[in-house]
Formats: sequence, structure tokens, C-alpha cells
Amino acid sequence: MVSVDATIEITDDDGLLSEKGVDYSIIERGTNKLVYKVHKEGVFDVRIGTDILSPDTEYTLIANSDYIYKDETYNKDFVSYIFRTDSVGVAFKKSYITEEELALKVSIEEYSSVTSGMLNVYAASDPDTEVASSGIDFAQIKENGGLEEIVFPGAFLQHRVYCDAGGPFRRRHFPHGRRSFQAIHHA
Repeated sequence: MVSVDATIEITDDDGLLSEKGVDYSIIERGTNKLVYKVHKEGVFDVRIGTDILSPDTEYTLIANSDYIYKDETYNKDFVSYIFRTDSVGVAFKKSYITEEELALKVSIEEYSSVTSGMLNVYAASDPDTEVASSGIDFAQIKENGGLEEIVFPGAFLQHRVYCDAGGPFRRRHFPHGRRSFQAIHHA
């Protein structure tokens, strides 16, 4: 997963903010899903952090609080900041699939901190049936120019297959199956 650290300083020179504190939220913009929320009192210099964000995704950070003006209580988003997380810099692409083997091109960007992972191929008809697997040394791939092809021998056209490569990647489809990626190990 991807992490974010933020320091938010709120100045309340007029003393209008409620003593109840401030709610800080992070919302995934594509789905409007609340992914993080914390309530903090003593609201003037707050550090928030989370490591549950997905790579290459847009989020909104919101700081919301009640304030009192002329004896009336109001509610307002005092901070609404849009940000985008970086990609983890690892990609998988089907090279080819035959009756005898499945080949994937694995690439890693120079900035990526991913060092290793495991790629597992499963039968789509039975997600508990592992068809093939391979450990991936991303550090070695990076040293060799950032691109490598991994070939899995086996009878792949007999199965609709998907790959679980460990990591927060989006699901993509093979002509003869699908692949999904979860849980890449970071340095």
C-alpha cells in the first residue's frame, strides 16, 4: 500500500472554532469511499498519517469542524485538498499464451522501491487450484534494465487462469483468463 503524511496547521485568530475539535478525512475521489477518518482535539497543529491508500489514485483530504458565529453553530470544511498517489512503478503485461505456456512481461520503473514479490497463476474455475508460481526479484530486474519476461510452462488453454502477484494493482484480463495483483513486498 501507499502512505501519506500530512501536517495541517489551522489558525483561529478570532476563536470561532468549536471546542469539539476537527474531523480529518481522506476520501477516494473515483468511488467517493471514505478510506480514513480521525477526530483530533487541540486542532491547531495536527499531523495525520495513514498507509492504507492505493497507488496511482486520486484522494481528497478534508478538515471539517463546527464553528460558532454570533451565537449560531455552523459546520464547514476548512481544508479540502486534492492529491494523487504515485504508482508503485511495477507493471505486468501478457506477452503470449499457448497450450504449452504463459509468458508475462514484468517491468519496474527506476523510482520504484519494490524489491521482491510472488506471482501465482490460478485456475479461474477453482481459485484454490494453483497452476504455477514464480518468485520475482524486482531489484535484479531493475539492475538488468527494468524489463524481464517470465514464462510459465503448463497446459494453460485448459484453464481460464488468473495471476495473483501480490500488490495493490488493478485487475486486468487475459484472452484466456484474468490476472489480479496483490501484496508486493517493499524494501
